[in-house]
Amino acid sequence: MNMSQNSFFRETTLRICGKLKIDEALFDSFNYMKQQMPLDRIYLERYDPQYGAMRIIASADELGGREMDLLTPLSEEARHLAALPELPNHANVYIFKNPTQDPLSREILAFLALECSSLMVMLLGSSIKPLGALVLLTNNEAGYDNS
Repeated sequence: MNMSQNSFFRETTLRICGKLKIDEALFDSFNYMKQQMPLDRIYLERYDPQYGAMRIIASADELGGREMDLLTPLSEEARHLAALPELPNHANVYIFKNPTQDPLSREILAFLALECSSLMVMLLGSSIKPLGALVLLTNNEAGYDNS
């Protein structure tokens, strides 16, 4: 990444919040982030406890942004992980170098019939509660790392 993490997150947030239509905002964010890191696709999602499923709200890739309302069914183990108010270590960004080893990412990728070499989850929330997540996928061999 060519800039500080704070600048990156600030610029990404400005793009997500800078448009009224979520598909346009996500596509703008995708184009910005792709200049900074390997990126093939991005999803905006949130856990829906009423259905015990992950609700995909929008996605974006090279072809554009799409508004969605897609429920991804989850096993009990994956629901437990998705329902956690915070992921372990109280971080806001999680990197999965091998997404198929994590039950939650494995199930969502299988449902969407997607493959990726690594993925990054950036939690979105207020000071009170989590609101959802941006999920970045890449097939780049280098993938994402924690540096």
